[in-house]
Amino acid sequence: MKRNSIDFESFLRRTGNTLSDVAKKAGVSKSMMTLLNNGSTTPSYSTLMKFHRIGMTAAEMFGEKPAATISDADCEKIAEFVKRMLK
Repeated sequence: MKRNSIDFESFLRRTGNTLSDVAKKAGVSKSMMTLLNNGSTTPSYSTLMKFHRIGMTAAEMFGEKPAATISDADCEKIAEFVKRMLK
């Protein structure tokens, strides 16, 4: 993904939409979608809100990948460790 671009790829994969679908649903022109998709321009607040209203996550809007998660089993191990340390 290009720097400063919205992660449309993840959103499209997750929702099964095309860029044209997103443009229509969000009320954003196809030319603006192209500019945003290739990182040539930065979206305005109102454009980000349009994407939010159609279900785009903050991670997709800002191109952030979620941090690695900890499994339930590992959480339990950490909790047990903390309990032992606090005794």
